[in-house]
Amino acid sequence: YFAVVLEFPNSDDSLREGMTGTAKLDAQSVALLVAGKTYVNVHTKKNPAGEIRGQIAPVPLTIS
Repeated sequence: YFAVVLEFPNSDDSLREGMTGTAKLDAQSVALLVAGKTYVNVHTKKNPAGEIRGQIAPVPLTIS
């Protein structure tokens, strides 16, 4: 089960390296993220079904 958690608005296909941003996730989205059930799928005008896709894997975090 994979769900769209958020979309990256980009009307002019100006995706570039180093883009940053923030998003608020609800509890269900956080659970999917932690379970390794999320991915990024970048859509462009040239490739509306998806230019590139990548799984998002949780990384253990130790705070000391």
